[in-house]
Amino acid sequence: MARQPKQVLVIPYYFERNNILFAIFKRTDLNCWQWISGGVEDEESVLEAAKRESYEEAKIDSGNNFIKLDATTSIPRDNYHEDWSDNIFVVTEYSFGVEVKNPEFKLSSEHSDFEWVGYEEALNRLRYDSNKTALWELNKRLSRNAHKMHLYEEPFKMIKSGQKKIELRLNDEKRQKIKIGDTIVFSKIPDCNERIEVKVTGLLHYASFKELYTDIPFHLFGRENKSMDWMLQGTYEIYDKEREEKYGALGIRIEKIRVYSV
Repeated sequence: MARQPKQVLVIPYYFERNNILFAIFKRTDLNCWQWISGGVEDEESVLEAAKRESYEEAKIDSGNNFIKLDATTSIPRDNYHEDWSDNIFVVTEYSFGVEVKNPEFKLSSEHSDFEWVGYEEALNRLRYDSNKTALWELNKRLSRNAHKMHLYEEPFKMIKSGQKKIELRLNDEKRQKIKIGDTIVFSKIPDCNERIEVKVTGLLHYASFKELYTDIPFHLFGRENKSMDWMLQGTYEIYDKEREEKYGALGIRIEKIRVYSV
């Protein structure tokens, strides 16, 4: 099958508690560490190629969450043996990240081994600068936009079912970093083995929880049959009034993306 003058690079990543790990792969022929990589077949999009290569090299399912990165690089065509036009001088490499749920891979013959490592370790062991640049971007994206929070079983189930559409928090320093369009990963405590990923679609700021509850219908919290007194009593069991006065209250409008186990 003919190939386009394009290449893909795929970085698998995995959330282990509050840490982000990256899977590096040892090339069988070159004896070096790199990401999943491969060419783009005729008629394929770069995303389709990334998904195909991920499955062929590590059996990563195409239904996993793939993130297209901005990082690209140009590779001399002489590194390849394709019968391209004489007007083709460089091959463009496109980069992706993919979140995996299972940290075990079934490798093809292209790689002899793989390891899950942290960001700094990956940077030290990767050979190619293009691999390091793509990792830097992915790590920045994940660290900046993925907020992590914990929930007890009842509110977790309400978000999971779609019953709860607004999450309530104190608007402290940590919550002030949240922006519309960011993602939040809620872990169900105490075991944290089930998670919900949501997208932030709105941020509602109030001076107090009472003002917030007065303005927003209770059914959006999954509490349509509850009273104001009940809502406030439960809130102040978690947050004290001194901190409420200092930071104010925050309603986070959320849209469920997916539920998964770890």
